Amino acid sequence: QATTVVKASAGTLHAIIFNGPATATNVTTVYDHASGVGTVIAIPLATAVGMPVCVPFDIAFANGCTVITATANGANMTFVFK
Repeated sequence: QATTVVKASAGTLHAIIFNGPATATNVTTVYDHASGVGTVIAIPLATAVGMPVCVPFDIAFANGCTVITATANGANMTFVFK
């Protein structure tokens, strides 16, 4: 279980690269905020896709980008942002 600030200011989430899968019980939530509250940008499903895979988003965020994984068995992810 982790809360990770990807970027603490405005930007664009270009893509998430899933390098390894999560367990079936994991929920990953991406927020438009620097502390993991506020508007949800995405809730990517990281258990049912072949790995590795790049999922494009191109979603602007105004307040920062924070990722919260709900269990200790989250996917191995790389965030691409600008």
